[in-house]
Amino acid sequence: MIHFATSFDFPDLTADDRLVSAQLSRRGVPWQVLRWRSDEDNARVRPGDLVVVRSCWDYHLHADAFLDWLDQLAGRGARIANGQARLRGTLHKRYLLALEAAGLARIPATRLAARGSTVDLDDLAGQLGSADLVVKPAVSLSAHGTWRVAPLARSEARARFAGQLQCQDLLVQRYLPQIEAQGEVSMVFLGGLYSHAVRKTPRPGDFRVQTDHGGTHVACLPDKALIDQAARLLEGFADDTVYARIDAVAVDGELVLMELEVIDPVLFLSADAGAVSRFCDAICAW
Repeated sequence: MIHFATSFDFPDLTADDRLVSAQLSRRGVPWQVLRWRSDEDNARVRPGDLVVVRSCWDYHLHADAFLDWLDQLAGRGARIANGQARLRGTLHKRYLLALEAAGLARIPATRLAARGSTVDLDDLAGQLGSADLVVKPAVSLSAHGTWRVAPLARSEARARFAGQLQCQDLLVQRYLPQIEAQGEVSMVFLGGLYSHAVRKTPRPGDFRVQTDHGGTHVACLPDKALIDQAARLLEGFADDTVYARIDAVAVDGELVLMELEVIDPVLFLSADAGAVSRFCDAICAW
């Protein structure tokens, strides 16, 4: 049995995932929806079932409960697409620093500020060599709680940072102007192989490319060199993913990683005619 994990806030399958479930039905593969915080839904999971995390888009608000849920699934013998350890390992954005330290990825100049610490935003700006910074919660999605320092007055930015730091770990990164100029490329890999890509661009005057913030996307074909770099990155991270999305910006022809999404990314399956079949193949092969 395939369980597509959703949430109470987003209980139904997305348009893309409805295409996937329909094709699985035509293949004779049984599936059902699993709202991850529903005791009733979780009680239906049996040993050997495969849970595919798709639209659990409130997990950043219930991070500890989400990790406990993954443990409970594994404890009852369920299989988790992309693996329990990888989902746990990428929930907190410290994984980006780990990928950089391992030589697997180039990321924007980044510092991690621990919740409750007294680190000062000006000190971080000095370390990063720029006053134009982006602040992100270390556990978040869809740019929730993400903001850019430069447009704010210095005193306002320092106060906002200090207040947010009392509640959560924060990732502070040097702003990349290429995001406004050329957008961000999301490369989707299915079954470990490159499938398709979209280019996401922010609305004028913003830097956030997510549709929740007015961003738009269009299907694209990245340069082969960028695809090859993304493929090497994913292979170094894990060689048996069911799905993954690499969000990146090209800087002087080199991939600069923004996110490696293996929990529940939007996969933009409608951007390529063969993507749904490839995703079904990857699910069935796991």
